[in-house]
Amino acid sequence: HRHLHSPPGGRPPPQAPPEREEEGREMSVIDPVKMANSRTSGNHQSMIWSTNSNCPDSKTYETGGKEEIGVSSRDFWLEFHLVCDFHNDYRNCEMHGATFTLRTERKEVKYEGQSARGRSAARVYSMNKYDDAFFVNGLELDQGSSWDVVCVLLENDRSHIIQTTWSQSSWRPMPLSKFIYTDHKGELDPHGHTPSRLAYDDISCYCNDLSISMTVREAQRSLFKKRACLCAPARVCCTTGRNKLLLTIFDGFRWDYDRDVDTPNLDKMAEEGVKAAYVTPPFLTITSPTHFTLLSGRYIENHGVIHNVWFNTTTRQRKEYYMTQFVDEYWDNGSLPIWITAQRQGLKTGSLHFPGTAATYQNETIQVREVEPRAYDYTNESVWRENVDKVIKDWFKDADLDFVTLYFGDPDETGHKKGPDSPERREAVKKVDRTLGYLRETVERHGLSDHLNIIITADHGMSTVLKGDQVKQIILTDIPGFSYKDLQFHLIDYGPMGMLLPKEGMLDKIYNALKGGHPNLHVYKKEDMPSRLHYSNHPRVLPIVLIADPGYVINGFYPLQTNNGEHGYDNEIMDMKPFFRAVGPDFHRNLLVGPFETVNVYALMCHLLGIKPEINDGSLDHTKHMLISNGKPCETGDAKESSVLPNLFIGFAAFAGFVFFVFVVLTSYHGYKRLKSVKSGKVKMVCKLTPSKRDHCAPTRDLCKSVRNKLLLISFDGFRWDYDRDVDTPNLDKMAKEGVKATTQEKKQYYMTQFVDDYWDNGSLPIWITAQRQGLKAGSMHFPGTAATYQNETVQVREVEPRFYDHTDETLWTKKVDTVMNDWFNKQDLDLVTLYFGDPDAVGHEFGPDSPERREAVKKVDRTVGYLRESAQKLGLSDQLNIIITADHGMSTIFKGEDVKEIVLSKIPGFSFKDLKFHMVDYGPFGMLLPKEGMLDKVYNALKGGHPNLNVYKKEDMPARLHYSNHPRLLPLILYADPGYVINGFYVFQTNNGEHGYDNEIMDMKPFFRAVGPDFHRNLLVGPFETVNVYALMCHLLGIKPEINDGSLDHTKHMLISNGKPCETGDGSESSLQNVFIGLAAVAGFLLLAFAVVTSYNVHKRRRVSQSPYLQSFPCLP
Repeated sequence: HRHLHSPPGGRPPPQAPPEREEEGREMSVIDPVKMANSRTSGNHQSMIWSTNSNCPDSKTYETGGKEEIGVSSRDFWLEFHLVCDFHNDYRNCEMHGATFTLRTERKEVKYEGQSARGRSAARVYSMNKYDDAFFVNGLELDQGSSWDVVCVLLENDRSHIIQTTWSQSSWRPMPLSKFIYTDHKGELDPHGHTPSRLAYDDISCYCNDLSISMTVREAQRSLFKKRACLCAPARVCCTTGRNKLLLTIFDGFRWDYDRDVDTPNLDKMAEEGVKAAYVTPPFLTITSPTHFTLLSGRYIENHGVIHNVWFNTTTRQRKEYYMTQFVDEYWDNGSLPIWITAQRQGLKTGSLHFPGTAATYQNETIQVREVEPRAYDYTNESVWRENVDKVIKDWFKDADLDFVTLYFGDPDETGHKKGPDSPERREAVKKVDRTLGYLRETVERHGLSDHLNIIITADHGMSTVLKGDQVKQIILTDIPGFSYKDLQFHLIDYGPMGMLLPKEGMLDKIYNALKGGHPNLHVYKKEDMPSRLHYSNHPRVLPIVLIADPGYVINGFYPLQTNNGEHGYDNEIMDMKPFFRAVGPDFHRNLLVGPFETVNVYALMCHLLGIKPEINDGSLDHTKHMLISNGKPCETGDAKESSVLPNLFIGFAAFAGFVFFVFVVLTSYHGYKRLKSVKSGKVKMVCKLTPSKRDHCAPTRDLCKSVRNKLLLISFDGFRWDYDRDVDTPNLDKMAKEGVKATTQEKKQYYMTQFVDDYWDNGSLPIWITAQRQGLKAGSMHFPGTAATYQNETVQVREVEPRFYDHTDETLWTKKVDTVMNDWFNKQDLDLVTLYFGDPDAVGHEFGPDSPERREAVKKVDRTVGYLRESAQKLGLSDQLNIIITADHGMSTIFKGEDVKEIVLSKIPGFSFKDLKFHMVDYGPFGMLLPKEGMLDKVYNALKGGHPNLNVYKKEDMPARLHYSNHPRLLPLILYADPGYVINGFYVFQTNNGEHGYDNEIMDMKPFFRAVGPDFHRNLLVGPFETVNVYALMCHLLGIKPEINDGSLDHTKHMLISNGKPCETGDGSESSLQNVFIGLAAVAGFLLLAFAVVTSYNVHKRRRVSQSPYLQSFPCLP
């Protein structure tokens, strides 16, 4: 038998056999035959082997071996090159690309290992016997790597296992950790026996910030009388292991393309993995920029790939999409794509046809890459399958790549040519689905399913281009005052977005000419671009940016665009949202998640690959819930700031800035109140008529129009934003053509709650009372809140439905319309009326949002809208009545069946209703709990993680975006379920097929919006906005001063013919001295806040640089 020589400290063995063994070193040899014979039935031996003398405080334990036979190490040694990632336990040890070199004094033999992964690490690799040497599996990283040996496995004929790892790095203290020995038959104690309980060993050791070191407890006898130290790369401690990753893009696959096509493979992928409602790409929503955001995690203004077209404003050169792929300086602009980052951290990467593949980044290229030829058919399904075979077999299996990006050019090409609603696009989606099925079948065939994560998404969506005689095309040369002669350079005729570089001194002239030159053209100076678009800070962005509304394109001299579909619009437009699927060993199964920005995909991919990300604009927080591990970070050790002085200083500066800021706000607010102090009523006089009495000043909006139109707000409860897509709705369609349509808008025992005044009258005044106090007459029919009294005042004209009321009866609906239109508006001359209908909510709950009954309810809604508008016309109200029709929320399908794990609180271990003082559950997907005194943490800890589709928050930890944490009525614990699930108490109580009450980012929760009337534009499609902004819009339409509110007219004024512009206020200005003081205070407060933020950021950077992001506690075994 031969002695296995492991070099001290984990260093590579010498290139020639040593002349003699170190003095005092004891040789350890294993006789596999004796070991096999000594194995008792039912026991499974595990051994740990290492000669690492640098691991302090190490201990050894008995493995049950028989005897030791000293043999000179000059006979042979082994050299290993392999990477092993730890999974949940050592049953899932994954090996990548091993080369074994066996040297003796007589000859050298090399063995090439193949990548494999098994449920038992003992069968991952075996090395042929040589001179009676037993089977050996080993691994060691190259000398230049961050850490050396990761995992060594030894197996003989009876599958005995040896496991060890070590590092050659410097050491540092680490926190207490735990370790468990396992194999494919279950947990084993340190002696190789199956324990009666889990055999954990408390371990304390030292390591550097790139690896973690552990020791095992001492036993009475030792096979190897050496220090045994287990080390592993820290990055694998908190994940299930580093699996391979495939990122696949189907260009232009809109988030809802699977709704009108049978897609069995996409559906299966959703069942076996994760599906997002949709994802939001960065702006500009075109191919190259959005792809590079996926690759870098940076917004477009930060990574600099701002367009599909490379251009030079000095030479006026442009290169179209394909040729731009080869311009290195365009892509290599400071943001490193994930390919290069992964390669620099020891992984092997590849890319096929992905935008950015052809470029060189900081003198480095992708290791394995293929760029499509110039005249390439992006729609050929046969070629697609050849590409799948190449990536899966040649690259992942044979070349053992770790990460690959794969690009397909459809349904984008078909969507452009034929339109997103065409039969051809639907056929393209079927092709995508078949290709996805073939891809997953190929992965399975080559044995990669268990260690390949697959992410499939798109770069953007697609919108239908409006055409016809009634469409006013955007042609810049038709706009008065605009001339190309005033431009030095331009990017026009590339869809709905353009950029202009005016000649010197011509910026304002061009801007003023184009601003307002077309109702569907938005014109921005670069610095005035909305910050949410993240498209203003890069020097490549030209001084003037043009963006068209959905359905429109920007033409230069004449309508050049022939496409029926386009992208490049505002990324808030729903048609621009792509789809997202993910499946693999690291992802949950059958999980539907809410929307997120694609800028966050980069952080997710880095986490899956176990690599340190570059600086980026995303966060793993937005995607970690998709992962089985929940992306939990490990402890970072004792890396702390050396002094508290910077933190104290920062805190003081932040506090001082905050005090200044509050002072400025309060001062400004009181000044504003004095400035706007007016008499109530329909005042129509100018301030100059009574200059000595400021209280006689009329609100400026009253001076801007001689007629204030009436307003009708209608709510069709539960009418989801997309309910008109599968139903013929001629009246809703007509209303959209004659008015405004938005793409989307961003429980109690209902009936009796309507009469609880102190529930509704809680400090916020509804618009009925505000309007009445300013001289208008208001009414409400069945609208929630109608029955209450507000500050001792009720709605002037109101009707509350009887308790047992059929909210679905169309005959009753018609009577309600007659009452509102004829009696209230026509005869009683009311100014504002709110009108409520209880469907399609009732039908959606009972039958589900995808049922035939729901579609019939939508038809009923459409007929009612038609009847209402016909009544307005007959009564002569059309020219003086603005109508807003919307809903309160959407509706989502409830998951049912044997495969669905229901959320039943009483079945969650550790939770008991006895620990609660009060609860609100069994009201759908939402619940609140009031624990008894001292029980808050117990209840919270029991429920947190108790069900994969239940979100549990302490009230104060609720996400800020939900705006649901500050009110005292909210109970200490808040629960809400993922879409498709409901929260039950003791048993499955819910019988509904549809529910609402989910996260408001879920697309199924979005309601619809239509508006028509004398103050609204005609045939205008606008992007989504939050319903909190409807109040400001209604106040503006009614000409009343709004109460304090959280919305803004800025989000809806583009719907209005007046664009919501305020009138001049005359000479009613506040004291100039006060304005100067407020301005100075604001500047001072801002400077202090900015200083605190910048200082905090710099200290944070130093803190992060001083420690490794992968310094983590070992292990993450269950």
